[in-house]
Amino acid sequence: MSLLGYSKWERFSNAIEYAKTSCLKSGYNTNDHFPGVGKMVQIGSKTKRKLLDYRLSRYACYLIVQNGDSRKEAIALGQTYFAIQTRKQELSEKEYNELTEDEKRLYRRNQARKGNYNLNKTAVKSGVKDLARFHNAGYKGLYNGETADDIFKRKKLRYREDILDNMGSEELADNIFRIAQTDAKLKRDNVDNEYTANSVHYEIGKIVRKAIKEAGGTMPEDLTTPERSLKEIEKGRKHDIINIGCGNMKQEILDLYDNNFNKLNKTIIRRVDEIPNGTNIMQSYILIKNEDKYLLEQTTERNNYKWAIPGGHVLSGETPEVALKRELEEELGIRNIKYKKVDTIKFPYNNYIFNVFYSNTIVDINLLKLQPDEVIKVKWYTKEEILELIENDMIPRGYAYILKNYMK
Repeated sequence: MSLLGYSKWERFSNAIEYAKTSCLKSGYNTNDHFPGVGKMVQIGSKTKRKLLDYRLSRYACYLIVQNGDSRKEAIALGQTYFAIQTRKQELSEKEYNELTEDEKRLYRRNQARKGNYNLNKTAVKSGVKDLARFHNAGYKGLYNGETADDIFKRKKLRYREDILDNMGSEELADNIFRIAQTDAKLKRDNVDNEYTANSVHYEIGKIVRKAIKEAGGTMPEDLTTPERSLKEIEKGRKHDIINIGCGNMKQEILDLYDNNFNKLNKTIIRRVDEIPNGTNIMQSYILIKNEDKYLLEQTTERNNYKWAIPGGHVLSGETPEVALKRELEEELGIRNIKYKKVDTIKFPYNNYIFNVFYSNTIVDINLLKLQPDEVIKVKWYTKEEILELIENDMIPRGYAYILKNYMK
């Protein structure tokens, strides 16, 4: 109160009441932002009285400043600050409008990814265990019943292509709105079970769809799929590091190998160059077993929230062992794990060579540090449970091939 220049509670309480009115008009519950708490004050030598007080949220503090007496210096400075921030947002929108469509797509795609990362954390706190089902609920609401796989098939995408990479800026904006509103409602309603969380996501998707219709917009499934995916666009900028409002996208250089696992004097850039016919790239993966269970990691929306085994690409100049060590530390924060190499194989369905490692060790998954843009969560599964995941197409075929052939 005194920080804002108010010396009397009565006058400050007027600003609070105006702020509470603004809160209600904005559709929020005042109890969430202005919870009343009593405090005892001494009014005589032996007498105390309970007075009303508040524990204010950040949003409540903002509303109080906006509704306060602008003749007070602290209030005036606060209102000026928020006006400047609003102006900055207007400038960023102006800059956005000056971007090309492809640049808008890059910007929006990464907004969607960041939004999904936050939504995943909120969903898990709300009791969600099956994130793929949770996200499909949102897609079904927005896309008139279509799941992520349905969208993938309708857009006629290739294996492991990202549906976000194949949306225009308008379709991405529709999904960003769905993501943000679902995140907010789960928090606002204190959702604490998976069924309700899935229902919320579905209903928000329907609400966004209805809003598009009432505004005379095009339904998301009727929007044109861009001719070029963002992966192809990035290929045209292969010698750059792209930085459009979303951080750096660093490129990974991979060595090429022949079918006998011999390294060739050639390299490609991952997610930019195609693998030439007759050549392969190399990957290292590890089966981590604890008693009768194996450690799997759930991937992000980029890979449709499917389950994978730890590991990844062998970068140019790396040995398979060095690559595995790097991937374990990057993805899971695992260091100094004991393992042995069990095989090097040619994946029969495309241009991949797999180095397969095995470790029988105890890993405390509660202490792992997950790479947020790659891994959502990790879990121990029995062999029977893994085979069921494979049957339900929840493990991509490369990982499935390794698991089927090397689980003991």
